[in-house]
Amino acid sequence: MRFLLLVVLFLLPCVDLHAYQRGAWQKNEAAIELFNQQQFGQALKLLLEADRELPSNLVIRKNIAAGYLGAGQQQIKAGDYGTAAEFLQNGKVYNDQDSRLWLLRGIALMRSGVFAEAENEFNEAWAMSGDEPQVLQHLGRLYYESDRMFEAVDLWQRALSLDPENKTLAVQLEKAQREQKVEKDLDRNYSGHFILSYAENRKADIGGETLDTLEEAYTWAGAKLGHYPERQTPVILYTHRQFRGLTGSPEWVAGLYDGKIRLSIGGLTHVGNSVKALLAHEFMHVMVREMAGNHVPFWLNEGLAELSAREQDNPSLVHLEAALADGKLFAFKELEGAFRTLDPKQIKLAYEQSYSFVRYLIERFGWYQMAELLPLFKSGLTTSDAISRVYGDYGANFVSLEQDWRRQL
Repeated sequence: MRFLLLVVLFLLPCVDLHAYQRGAWQKNEAAIELFNQQQFGQALKLLLEADRELPSNLVIRKNIAAGYLGAGQQQIKAGDYGTAAEFLQNGKVYNDQDSRLWLLRGIALMRSGVFAEAENEFNEAWAMSGDEPQVLQHLGRLYYESDRMFEAVDLWQRALSLDPENKTLAVQLEKAQREQKVEKDLDRNYSGHFILSYAENRKADIGGETLDTLEEAYTWAGAKLGHYPERQTPVILYTHRQFRGLTGSPEWVAGLYDGKIRLSIGGLTHVGNSVKALLAHEFMHVMVREMAGNHVPFWLNEGLAELSAREQDNPSLVHLEAALADGKLFAFKELEGAFRTLDPKQIKLAYEQSYSFVRYLIERFGWYQMAELLPLFKSGLTTSDAISRVYGDYGANFVSLEQDWRRQL
């Protein structure tokens, strides 16, 4: 062993260190070109090789951090928040002074529903950058979606004073202030997965009944889709007037999910089947948002929500039956976008048809395939491509599935 060690030490001076350094810098320069082409994965590969050849060089290490920052930002845009969070955490190893790594990781974690860890990232970015408006805006969003309205409004006011031209922030702040006026007098109740705000009814335990129903919906949907949201979801029960005034929703809408479950059932005295169905419907939207992001087709989103609701209350599909008899079913491409442009009868048909098709998919293929389908929409796949990727092994595509569903009707 001693002899080998002596040989190694003897050979080291023969290494051309200048050539070794030159190779590292060439890789660094090539990586910068790849940065300009947004090819962060390839750039990182070169930079990590350069770091091994020229360890502890600050320029190369900062470039590695910048590569992870760019790669993380790309993954956030693509909706792959888990990979984004991993890239950004790696970047911190190479540059612990760039607050953007903490800010973007906070955004990725918040969009994944991991709010406690996201809050830590935002607070660290805030400590590093001072009152940076973008940090305050995102931390305020986390507080808003956690139903910490006073803290959200305070941060957004501070951010807007620093960035008065930020129109998006101004709209967010105005909306939060209107909600705050209504919700400050509501009572609160909590369960493991929900924060409930409601007008107390001293004649009935509405808070307890509502939370029990929500927890049942959480357990049912989690078991079906293999996903259990980590954060406590805010749920607010409004009077009809409050709901219309705050959301601007049409008369036929009784609930919506926009990061909080909002329901138009003020004055509730009993949580009957119809209310249980509404709560289950809206919670399924929470599941779909977490698993599929914002690009899931409406027929799939509403079909799953209706499937969940009909575990509690399952009325007849009268509009679907009538449309089938008259040959007036929608093509599913017509149901990709929001239903709000449809007239009331068409809306009822859209919900029933969406439910019927989603039920067909699950009865034929199972919930496991549905759990595989939802995350594909985060990556920007079209509906047709996502369906082909999941159901293609069964020899099915979007067109053949729709045709088979119509035959079975």
